[in-house]
Amino acid sequence: MDVKVVTVKGEPIDGAVVSLSSVPNNGAFPEIASLTNEQGLANVICEYVAGEYVFSVFTDEYGASKISVTVSGKEEDLPVILIVTPEAE
Repeated sequence: MDVKVVTVKGEPIDGAVVSLSSVPNNGAFPEIASLTNEQGLANVICEYVAGEYVFSVFTDEYGASKISVTVSGKEEDLPVILIVTPEAE
């Protein structure tokens, strides 16, 4: 599944570590992390079906985040946008 990691301002984040924490229907998925490129894009290996996914995202600037996203399962809705926010102080 293609994802794009961005800031709240929509700026892409290069070098973010992205992995899955949960997939729809308690399905299986590999515990593999992907790194984003200069455009904030990465490919997370899993079966792309409709439902809720939980992503773990880590960036040097923003730290660790868990981001829950419900997707349609339609290819035209890719990439899935993951918005990271600053860690609470």
